[in-house]
Amino acid sequence: MKGKVESISKKQGEKNGRKWVLNSITIDGETYSLFGKCPVEVGDFVEFEWKPDGKFKKIASIEKAPEPKLQANIAEDDRQLMIVRQSSLKAAIEILAHNLDINRVKAIAEMLTQYVMEGISEDEFNALIDDYLQEHTEEKFQEELKDVKEDEEIPF
Repeated sequence: MKGKVESISKKQGEKNGRKWVLNSITIDGETYSLFGKCPVEVGDFVEFEWKPDGKFKKIASIEKAPEPKLQANIAEDDRQLMIVRQSSLKAAIEILAHNLDINRVKAIAEMLTQYVMEGISEDEFNALIDDYLQEHTEEKFQEELKDVKEDEEIPF
């Protein structure tokens, strides 16, 4: 197993004229026991093996290991999704550059993300966009009609 040493506590004693040292080593939240000299320090990355010893976890072998490369705490799929969403937001803003409304930008970006991440066909994507634009164009038309008095000319 591999992990990072979080803490080490030592108990010393003597039994039948022989001195002993018991190390309790916490590695990634689990505590293990090791008799004798402890070859690692707090903060070290270690590779170790352990075996059950009654209710304890006894370390059979332990040594320092190379520090793992830094990794984001983001799964690769989530990372890819974030990249696609950023790109989709940028594209949505460009599409709506002359009539910028945050809700419309989000909606278009989500459709672009769906197109890229879920692999929907171009026809399905175009249908999504057409439905969205038709719905929002109709809403705008109805709002403008409310503002026009009966005897006035419709402004379009």
